[in-house]
Amino acid sequence: MDELTKLQAQSDQLATAIKSYIKHQRDVESSDQLRANSEANKDLNKAKTLIYASMAKMKTLLGGPVELIQDLARQVEVVACLKWLAEYQILACIPVEGGMSMQDLADLAGVPEIQLRRIIRLMGTCGFLQEPLPNYVSHTPLSAQFVTNQSLLDAAVFMADLAAPTALQMSTATQRFGGSWHPTETAYSLALSTVQPFGVAIQERPKLGRQWSAYLQAVGLHQEKEIVDMLSQLKWPSLGTAFIVEVGAQSTSMAQHLAKKFPTLHLIVQIDPTRSSTLSHYSLRPSEMINGLARDFTAQLEPESSSRPGSASSSITVTYRSAGMPQPVIDAAVYILHLPVVSMSSPTGAEGMDMVKAELKDYLGILRASGAILLIPTANLLPKPGSLSDSTFEAVARARDLSMLQLANEGEMEMTELLGIIDTTRDGLGRLVITNQLRSQNGLIVGLTIKYEAYC
Repeated sequence: MDELTKLQAQSDQLATAIKSYIKHQRDVESSDQLRANSEANKDLNKAKTLIYASMAKMKTLLGGPVELIQDLARQVEVVACLKWLAEYQILACIPVEGGMSMQDLADLAGVPEIQLRRIIRLMGTCGFLQEPLPNYVSHTPLSAQFVTNQSLLDAAVFMADLAAPTALQMSTATQRFGGSWHPTETAYSLALSTVQPFGVAIQERPKLGRQWSAYLQAVGLHQEKEIVDMLSQLKWPSLGTAFIVEVGAQSTSMAQHLAKKFPTLHLIVQIDPTRSSTLSHYSLRPSEMINGLARDFTAQLEPESSSRPGSASSSITVTYRSAGMPQPVIDAAVYILHLPVVSMSSPTGAEGMDMVKAELKDYLGILRASGAILLIPTANLLPKPGSLSDSTFEAVARARDLSMLQLANEGEMEMTELLGIIDTTRDGLGRLVITNQLRSQNGLIVGLTIKYEAYC
């Protein structure tokens, strides 16, 4: 297929997706029923995903090296402008409804008007702020959200203050540290001229931890509620009062969401006190960390595996089990296994891969004897290259992974690596097989269901 034919095909797909989006948007606006509204929202998001996918492919077909450089130059300045607007609280000074003169805004914020005007006009080119009259500024729907949602500004500031400067030190870090996996030998340590690991910094500086959490959410790390909503595609009600074991959890937030949706289930959350990760721990917002962790750690933490539970609700039991210890619950209907977050190119990454292999091998006997299902959440694994219809989603995931490497020498497992491990996990009587791949609307695999299959 030549380039013009590809362009025509994408044009047709884009037109169809836009018509679908308009239809479903009207359905959402006119629907009074919650369930109908929920279904319409799903269709709306699906159409939106298709629009972005077609636009991205058309941009690839039409763009060249000059367009790429121009786009990068614009993005660099947009990040700098967001940082400047946040630093001087410009967005909060502009009325959400209506607007004000740039001169009055400059006087109020204490900044040079000529600089303010240039920044506003650049941001206006991407729909962020607008100039409805000469030298008069007002919010757009996009910029107004940065006033009402502080986490968006937190994410932007983190990007400007840390993510971007750290990324630019990547080549120097490679020259100086090679393939080192040590948390103090990173691009981050060079960018800030510090020996304090990034993971320690976000623990000791609450504001930085908050910004990091906001940044992760903004760059595509799924919140547990979203993951649970997707996992709800499974037929949980058919399990009745069965036991569900969540292995390697960092909090009880996923269990709480499941218990709320399916109150007849009995959930056992196995916290692994030896498993810690800059990514997995601080991907939770502070409120989730308080509600999901502090409440449940009322039980005395004991080494290895503890039978003393702390209860978040009558249907949730919290215990403590380190990776590699025998699984004490052998009669559950479903085991939800959380994977460790490590850099796959480091010695600790190799250990992490071995840990996953060993953990899966441990479940061979349990699944063979009980017929239980193993469920692995995979929303934060790196997708198979080229597997998503919209390459933007893969780009976001891989940018997040690189950021983790630059900041802390950590990273996310490739989906292909996990699939390879599952495919080779077997014993003399049978093997593990994937029975279902749960996907989000953008095509990302958010969960795998696995069972034991005996050899014929």
